[in-house]
Amino acid sequence: MIEPIQQNEEFVEDYLQADRVTGAIHVWWLGHACFLIKWNSYNLLIDPLRLLVENYEH
Repeated sequence: MIEPIQQNEEFVEDYLQADRVTGAIHVWWLGHACFLIKWNSYNLLIDPLRLLVENYEH
């Protein structure tokens, strides 16, 4: 198992501090194929496996 570099309060603090850097794109790998991207206070959560599961349930 891959050990996380950040977790819990450390991750939340890094996420909140990202807004202090204007124009930068911040990317966090959350595990498997899931990524959180933050740019100028906009957030994009990418989880392609979630889409596959939802498609197979219907």
